[in-house]
Amino acid sequence: MTMTILYCFRNRIGQSEKMMRAQIEDKEMEVSIHPTSCMKLCVFCEKLNVAIVNREVVMDKDEAKFMERILERLE
Repeated sequence: MTMTILYCFRNRIGQSEKMMRAQIEDKEMEVSIHPTSCMKLCVFCEKLNVAIVNREVVMDKDEAKFMERILERLE
């Protein structure tokens, strides 16, 4: 089963998408990562990394913790 990560193309995650893809590829998971239009989470957009991972919203200020939380949701 392919898992999905959605993120707003305006969010700062777009800048670290390559790093995110590399970490996920290291885990040999089947994951599709898609930039989307605005997710209407603007209150958080500038302050937090925000993504939707398998229909769950994941948010964190720290990029390393954010990646940890994404990987937890993918397991």
